[in-house]
Amino acid sequence: MNNAELKKMQSSLNNSKNNKFIDDISDSDEKEKKKGRGGGGGAKRRDEPVSDVGSSDDGGSEGGDEGEGEKGYELHNEFKDKVVAYIKADDKIRELQNVLKDYRKIKKDSEEGILRHLERLGESMINVTGGKLRKNQYESKAALKKELIKEALAEKIKDVVIVEELLNKMEDKREVKINVSIKRTFEREKKGKV
Repeated sequence: MNNAELKKMQSSLNNSKNNKFIDDISDSDEKEKKKGRGGGGGAKRRDEPVSDVGSSDDGGSEGGDEGEGEKGYELHNEFKDKVVAYIKADDKIRELQNVLKDYRKIKKDSEEGILRHLERLGESMINVTGGKLRKNQYESKAALKKELIKEALAEKIKDVVIVEELLNKMEDKREVKINVSIKRTFEREKKGKV
């Protein structure tokens, strides 16, 4: 995704419920400028929004000449924009998934009624505006399970030890994929004792 698409997405999501989050980030930046904190600073409170970029050991924006401070500030703003865009997009996706969930339920309930009606009529198709609704039947095979493979191998190979070795070898040869992503979590409200 290029910067133009990102900016377009950010502007389209501006009506989201993250305005407080954006204000918090902006307010914390203003406070840091007034205090003269550039990017070092002590530990952050857990509930404080992300506002320091380059304060880790990855060579951020500390030290060096004055030009690096400006560059660090630009990186800080870019990072902040990406965090805000991520949060807004995540909120919008959650909102749309809830709407889709409702539509899927309506569709499934309607589908069951239509199928019962078509069965009573002895039909497999109905004409609708712009096309047809037709009964579609398909077969699919269940996934291969370890027990099924073991059973099939045991039918041909009578030695149980060899069957176990083959299953272990298959398990060892399975490719392991590692996916790295951001996972958003939410803090739970603490319930007071009554």
